[in-house]
Amino acid sequence: IAMMTRYVETDLFTVAESHNRYTLLNVSASPFWDVCVRHGVAAVNAAPYGSGMLAKGPSAYPRYAYQEADADLIDRATRREDPFDVWGDGEQIRDFVHIDDIVDAVRVALAQNVAGPVNLGTGRATSFNDLADMVCAAAGYSPSIRHLPAEPVGVHHRVCDPTRMLAFYTPQVTLEQG
Repeated sequence: IAMMTRYVETDLFTVAESHNRYTLLNVSASPFWDVCVRHGVAAVNAAPYGSGMLAKGPSAYPRYAYQEADADLIDRATRREDPFDVWGDGEQIRDFVHIDDIVDAVRVALAQNVAGPVNLGTGRATSFNDLADMVCAAAGYSPSIRHLPAEPVGVHHRVCDPTRMLAFYTPQVTLEQG
C-alpha cells in the first residue's frame, strides 16, 4: 500500500487498483483511498469473494471451499444427473452477479469518478438449493436433490449491499438470464 501511495502521489496516474485491501476484515488501504481522492485518481478495489480462489480453484484456499459452481452445475444438469448433488444442506446463500455487470459497473464508476468503496453485486440472496432448481429447470428436468453434508460449504451467507452501486449502475443480467 505504501508503494502504491507513492506512485499515486506522483500525479502520473489516472487510475489505481488495489487487490483485497479493503474488506470487512482488512481496511489497510483506507489511507490509500484518501490519497487517490486528493489526487483525483480513480481507484478500484478488486476484491472478489474468495480472493485468488476464483483463479486458482478450491484446492488453493480450502477454507472457502468454492468451486466453479455455475459451470459445474450447468454441466451436471446438461448430463441430467439424478440425483443432483448439492454440497452441504444447500441452504448456503450467495449473491450471484454476471461478469458483464461487474465490468460495466467498474467502467461506469471510473467514468463518473465514484469515490470510496462500492459493493458490486445484486443484493439478491440465492441458496444453492434454489440455484440447483433453476439450473435443472433450464435443462428441462426435475431430479431429486442429494445433499452432501460431509462436503465443505464455506461461509453460510454472503450477499452484498449494492446501495452505493445502484446510485450509478443497475445490473442488467439476471441470474436466470446469465
